[in-house]
Amino acid sequence: MESHRLTSEDLAALLETVQRFAQRSLADATAAPHQPMPPATTAALVGQLLDMGVLNATEEPACGLWDDPQDPLQVEFALHALQTLAHQSPGFAYQVHVQALANLLSRSTGAPTGPDLVVLEGWLGLGRRALPGTLLGTVSGAATSPEDAARMADCWCLPTADKPRTVVALPDWSTVWIPTWQADKGWCWHRLARTDLVVQMQAHAHGLDELVPQRISLRAGVVPPAADICAADESSLHFLALSGLYGMGLLAIATGAARRALAIATDYAAMRRQGGPLIQEHDAVAQLLGEARQSVRLADIALASTTQPTTSLALLADIWQLRAALHPLLCTAASQSMQVLGGIGYMRDQGVEKLLRDCNQLRLLGGSPQELTLCSAQKELLV
Repeated sequence: MESHRLTSEDLAALLETVQRFAQRSLADATAAPHQPMPPATTAALVGQLLDMGVLNATEEPACGLWDDPQDPLQVEFALHALQTLAHQSPGFAYQVHVQALANLLSRSTGAPTGPDLVVLEGWLGLGRRALPGTLLGTVSGAATSPEDAARMADCWCLPTADKPRTVVALPDWSTVWIPTWQADKGWCWHRLARTDLVVQMQAHAHGLDELVPQRISLRAGVVPPAADICAADESSLHFLALSGLYGMGLLAIATGAARRALAIATDYAAMRRQGGPLIQEHDAVAQLLGEARQSVRLADIALASTTQPTTSLALLADIWQLRAALHPLLCTAASQSMQVLGGIGYMRDQGVEKLLRDCNQLRLLGGSPQELTLCSAQKELLV
């Protein structure tokens, strides 16, 4: 399937479309931050992006989000679009991000597209230090140690009642892509229908209030198809590519959220007076805003350097390192922004505390900073 390569003019027009949607439709739906968008509203807005072509659910690649990760301009579009959407609603941006990745995988494997999801965490994180070795082994043919094989087979097994997977998404979806690691095959992809799964809605743990945490496991008696969707080496490459895009997208969404928190704090500091002068003139406030601004800027620089497709473990490790370093900084930036507002910053109707909660949850998706650091360190020992 041949995709449409973007030009700089295409990129500008697409970004303008996303900006207009975010400032109008999405901003109207999120005007009261203490009242999260109902699922029906969120789904309707996702439908608008489908109609606009920003999110592509067809079986042919076009110019939608993550349609062609080989095109640097399309990657740049995706990262900027996710930041723009996250500026209004990080939860909405995350839903669009995961849906776009699922559509990409469906097109890449020849499966039908639809309201799909993709899960890129095991039942207990990423498998810690075992993950880099198995990725290197399945791509290069190097042997996997028995210890790593056992850990990976346990972490990346099919979802069961004892070892479920968790998705954070709108409640209405039809299929989910789940990767597993099997000692005799390596990486395998399974496209599971919702009707074959037990789906248990969970209470919100922290952030992304627009979405619903859902614990999924196979129904009793359901046996996935024995035939692999794609060969083992292709499965590994798909896992590398999607894991990289997933991590880049999470960082982009967190950057958009932290930038919005910083903007709210900056506007407040420019109109609130304390003891006569504006609080932006106080050294303590200037320090908080300055450090938050530095963190957002560092994330901008990092994202600008990650427009190449993730085709190797080395490139994926770079993304792990960036996320491990920058997600905590972005969480701190959101916290510093909340502190600038003083006591009212903790009130839900101001919106900053929600942005902080969203940043905190985004930091833990796709591997915590501690686990990403362990994976990066282990990768260095392998090369």
